[in-house]
Amino acid sequence: MYGLNPSQSNDATVLGYRHNYLQDTAMFSEYRLKDAVSGYDGAAAYGLRHGWNATPNLKLNASLERLKCIQGNCASGDTTAAALGAAYTGSDTWKLSGKLEFRDAGVSDTWLGTAAAGFKFNRDFTGFTKALISKSTATDGDRNYDNLQFGMAWRQTERNVWNALAKVQLIRDRNTSKLLAAVTDTKATVASVHLNYQPTSRFIMSGRAATKRSNDVHGSVGLSLASLRATYDITDRIDLGAVVSHFAGNGTKQTGLGLEAGLLVGRGLWASLGYNWFEVKDKDLLDSDYGNKGMYFRLRYKFDESLFQRNANNGGAQ
Repeated sequence: MYGLNPSQSNDATVLGYRHNYLQDTAMFSEYRLKDAVSGYDGAAAYGLRHGWNATPNLKLNASLERLKCIQGNCASGDTTAAALGAAYTGSDTWKLSGKLEFRDAGVSDTWLGTAAAGFKFNRDFTGFTKALISKSTATDGDRNYDNLQFGMAWRQTERNVWNALAKVQLIRDRNTSKLLAAVTDTKATVASVHLNYQPTSRFIMSGRAATKRSNDVHGSVGLSLASLRATYDITDRIDLGAVVSHFAGNGTKQTGLGLEAGLLVGRGLWASLGYNWFEVKDKDLLDSDYGNKGMYFRLRYKFDESLFQRNANNGGAQ
């Protein structure tokens, strides 16, 4: 889940049922399948989630889950997990949230802690910080993973022509498992700046500059990526896009071009078909973009806060 190796990939499928039998209380039962192509890991999960308002501005939540392996080679076997969380939303200028989870998998114990804070300095500037700390203790070794993020967002509230986002991530992944040939201890620093320019409703340009420096037992590696994307709406349902990127790292440099055509197939849902004449496989630099060379297809869904609003005329709150 937390690997820094860009060649790693994971697939997971969840099918389940949830019943809200009390306010802010839900029972759930799920069937989870990992590595769906081979179908080796199948597990049934069931449990209880409950939330309550300690104060009008402080929301607490708790959950208890039991996971039972029912198919294949579940690496961790049967597990039991408990979690506690809290979120404070009493201020107009800052918000806080956090969660602590413990998971007992028999052969290993895992603690996972997450925390986030957002700060609104004025109408245009917002800052945030996020932290994730994971510690696993097993009979064959330990695994520690830490991810700390700092960021700043700027948006022209009145004109909405320029938007910018800058963030820095500090990552460490240490694994002392005896199953590995040697102890791995990887440290990485990722910094990126994103800038959007939209002079008209039909045309938008997006630029990004990102750099990553990682250190492990084999030495230090530096990667960098600069890209510029332009998108133009030909009609209300069809758009065309082009992206130029320059990637440097591991002693190589590559500059390439990507072209893309998109179609609005539903409200807020875009289907796009494109082709890349370059290849970038580092997930920390790419974010949500597709970096493999060749043809690709992707779906995008755009929504805002109105998706979660109910009609006040029907007795719901907005």
